[in-house]
Amino acid sequence: MADSYTAPPAVQPTVVAPGTTPVRRSNVSSGNDVCLYFIALFVPPLPVALKRGFGAEFCINILLWIFGWIPGVIHSWYIISKSPGVI
Repeated sequence: MADSYTAPPAVQPTVVAPGTTPVRRSNVSSGNDVCLYFIALFVPPLPVALKRGFGAEFCINILLWIFGWIPGVIHSWYIISKSPGVI
């Protein structure tokens, strides 16, 4: 029986312009996002509006909030975690 070991892919170097440093995104939420998570517990559409504006996600979140508090909160937390920082 032969071992079928495959080496992990090599890490590609980060290319940056001379005189600049690479920007690394952390998976940790910013202080603003932590506040938005807390606000989402009470009024889920508000953080969605602050992150994405008054578009389709906002309307979806209002409907989810009307149908049940927990779906609205889960959707709001998803939007907060997946959206780049607007505030």
